[in-house]
Amino acid sequence: MMNWIKDRWFALACTSLGLSRLFHLSPHMDAYYGQRQCDTAFYAWDFYRNGIDFLRPAVCWLGGHKTLILEFPLHEALTALLYHAFGFSHIWARLVTLAFYALGAIYLYRLLRELGDQATARLATVVYLALPLGLVFSRAIHVDFVAIGLAHMAIYHCLVAYRRGRLVDLVLFALAATLSALVKIPYLFYFGLPLGLYVLATWRTDRVLRLVLAGILPALGFLAWRNHVFTVNAMAPDWRFIPGYYKFTHMASWYFGALDMRFDPANWLVLLKRLVLDIATPVGALFLLAGLAGDLRERKKPWFFLGWILGTFLYVLIFFRLNVIHHYYQTPLLAISAIYIALGIRRSAAWLARRMNRPIAIFQVLGTLAVIIPAFAWAENRWTDRIPKSGYYLQNSYAEVIGEHIREHAAEDELVVAAYTSTPWCDPRILYPARRFGWALQTRELGGEALRGYMREGADWLAVFGAQDLSPEVQRILENRPVWTYSVRWDEDALKIYQLSGPH
Repeated sequence: MMNWIKDRWFALACTSLGLSRLFHLSPHMDAYYGQRQCDTAFYAWDFYRNGIDFLRPAVCWLGGHKTLILEFPLHEALTALLYHAFGFSHIWARLVTLAFYALGAIYLYRLLRELGDQATARLATVVYLALPLGLVFSRAIHVDFVAIGLAHMAIYHCLVAYRRGRLVDLVLFALAATLSALVKIPYLFYFGLPLGLYVLATWRTDRVLRLVLAGILPALGFLAWRNHVFTVNAMAPDWRFIPGYYKFTHMASWYFGALDMRFDPANWLVLLKRLVLDIATPVGALFLLAGLAGDLRERKKPWFFLGWILGTFLYVLIFFRLNVIHHYYQTPLLAISAIYIALGIRRSAAWLARRMNRPIAIFQVLGTLAVIIPAFAWAENRWTDRIPKSGYYLQNSYAEVIGEHIREHAAEDELVVAAYTSTPWCDPRILYPARRFGWALQTRELGGEALRGYMREGADWLAVFGAQDLSPEVQRILENRPVWTYSVRWDEDALKIYQLSGPH
């Protein structure tokens, strides 16, 4: 009877936390990390309009060249298929993210149940579904939970294949690991450490050889994909007239950063702040410490979980620059944080139950609520350091208005230069809402040489939005060209759309 009740409450808690995302399945684009989300959304939109091409996806900010590969576009292809089936809406893109997030939660539960007791598996899964960074990005137009969900699937089937020797688990491990590596291998590779520690502690030569053979597929798949990515991205034009332009080929400095970044206490303080506020919540961080302290005191160490912690730390240390810059690179920390928060809640509840002579379940529920309630409050009300005076779910509404005006003038086969106060050259936040190809740049960088370069490359329109004046040289080039002016936002100058092609 007790197990029946626990099963029902666990199912209800997971369903409720999953359905809570429905309140933010907006058809509008988020302002928070809008640049990254617009890139993903444009991949999907281009697949929807022009056909799915996994090997040559398109971005909107490379003019007529179009082709650039960021990650393997699995999310975008599935989204495009949903667009064809149900019509274009960002809601379908968000549901694809949510589906892979749910896949990751299911396999986290299965993995913990395989390794330990069911009670910890249940509690850790509930906590995982409630942590703030997961609340936000599990419904974002974003690829990270595709890689994480598949990584959780891969690690589970790898472990089960080793323990039970079933062929079906080897196949599922190889498939999930390959797809996860193609999408984002940083979210997969570090699982080799906890698995390695587990295998060393329970060595079986025949099973190890089978895992090694199954692991050849993801390794070869990743190497082949990276070679294709380098080859395709190297074919981008040499547009030196674009301020800040570079080819997406030699990216090591962007991925890893300089060595001295790791010795700057300010960077570690940024990561610690995110761990406490964005990932674990302040109360959850205390439970996390309690859970970790309990494991470290154990005479028989839970090496798999401690290896998971060490692997996650190595992931942060290796891809340090990305972790410092981007909040969403901390999403791999959610699972291991949820595990130790759950262990901390269980151990704290047991300690209180013994001293207060009350059922342990009461304190477990109170501890879980002490994590969940602040997590939702933080996700709903947080003011970010990247977008002042705005929350996680703020909509980029002014960009949608600009996009509508651009669409009124530019045909789908025409190229648009989008100049805005704070947009870098590879920023899709104006061009994606317009659903047009072209280029982006900051208004202050729009000099005569740059504008003439865009025009040589076939630019048909120039859309300028922001408070900065155009240089005299640019004004001379634009003199007597057709121009339309629109009021978009009260605290900015008007949007001006100039026609660059045709008679003037």
